[in-house]
Amino acid sequence: MTIQPHGILRFLTGVAIFIGFPPLAWHIRSPTKNIPIIILIFWTLFQNIIKLVNSFIWFSDAELSDSWNGDIYCDIVIKLDIAAKAGQLACVVAIMRTIGKMLRPRQKPLRTTQLRKSQWNDFTICLTIPLVMGVAHFLVQPARYDIYTITGCSPIVDNSLPSFWLLFIWPPILAVVSSGYAVYILYRLYRWRVNKKARTYNSAVVWRLFIMSISVLLLLFPLIMSTFIGYCKVELLPYNWGLIHGIEWNYIIKYPTGDKVEFSDFISVITACIIFGAYGVNGEAWNMYRDWAEKLRLEKFYESGSALGSSASEKWWKLLRQTTRSTAQEQMECGDCGPQAGIEVSIVDHFKIKLERFSGFL
Repeated sequence: MTIQPHGILRFLTGVAIFIGFPPLAWHIRSPTKNIPIIILIFWTLFQNIIKLVNSFIWFSDAELSDSWNGDIYCDIVIKLDIAAKAGQLACVVAIMRTIGKMLRPRQKPLRTTQLRKSQWNDFTICLTIPLVMGVAHFLVQPARYDIYTITGCSPIVDNSLPSFWLLFIWPPILAVVSSGYAVYILYRLYRWRVNKKARTYNSAVVWRLFIMSISVLLLLFPLIMSTFIGYCKVELLPYNWGLIHGIEWNYIIKYPTGDKVEFSDFISVITACIIFGAYGVNGEAWNMYRDWAEKLRLEKFYESGSALGSSASEKWWKLLRQTTRSTAQEQMECGDCGPQAGIEVSIVDHFKIKLERFSGFL
């Protein structure tokens, strides 16, 4: 029996959804209420849930022509999809910004008013540009949406100058800002290695955040820039509201894909794995799992790992707990750094553009 690529996507997406909830619960329970990581997990869970649902609605090329048109559902999903892709990158900016603040020389603990201001700034960074892009998409939306096999609803964009300024310019800007923060962080880390007495932060927290951030940014950056450069090479047509929102606006086109998937379809899955690897196996997460096991009366299964003694599995989990443990001191130091102490990075998929469609009625 041959396993199809879309079957692998469904399985991995289901796993990504399952492992996405523990880090979300951990950060919601955290006293510091890490806004960027909570929003990042929300965007990632949304993308994975929608991806899994779409893969079952539009599951094959053979049934695509007679399948559901996605009325109302796709109209909402494509707006949130645009916001989610930009929102993940905006969260990367907020995370890098937090790390930079943590590495400032002689960083002092934040007061209550400063903490609330920092939380509000993070909230604004993570949501303002993404939501504005989702709403502004209507201005350059020549048709409701396209539908593809497996991936389902996909937003479409007019090839005009307003599209460039409203949608395509912002992901590269966010990526460049994140890269600038990354360079600053590397400089501050180098200065710390030269003068260790100047350290005013928890190095374990900083390194965990930075390694995740830079690895995701390196994965994300080529996709963003390739999409941006590709759009810059397209001939831009004059903007015309009447033609863009004309009689063909309600016409929905369904595209067969040969039941195949692309690498970009796995980006949100990778993001979920990164988040879980950082915040799903640390000491606080294990304490949360123990609480869940006690409430469900499954503590015997949870404690069975400790009874294995010298087994290889026990040694592995013990090492994992020791290397990822979040101590009370670490929690205190993170809280002094601001509400972003447990922030994580995410990934933004590139926009899927079918520009050849628009030349026919412009």
